[in-house]
Amino acid sequence: MTPAARRVMGGRYSDPDIKRVYDREREREVGQIRRILEKNRSRLANGGDLEMTALLIHNSVENVAHTAKFMGTDIGEQRLADGLADMIAGFVLGSPR
Repeated sequence: MTPAARRVMGGRYSDPDIKRVYDREREREVGQIRRILEKNRSRLANGGDLEMTALLIHNSVENVAHTAKFMGTDIGEQRLADGLADMIAGFVLGSPR
């Protein structure tokens, strides 16, 4: 991770301005996921709590992306992406994709 990336990532916890931008973008992203879930509510295994489901999907994707791009791992990016897709499909739809 570059020093600049470390500052920005750390800033979301220590700098109110960075936190405000991060929180606003996160809410927008979670809202987009929730709207997709709402349109597909009849297919969802856990159709009741869309806000929780949207936040779990967002945080899972964010964490895997950060692991793949910034933290590094011996697991290939495609393998991580496939595993993430299977995990989300299992949680949201009740079965692997």
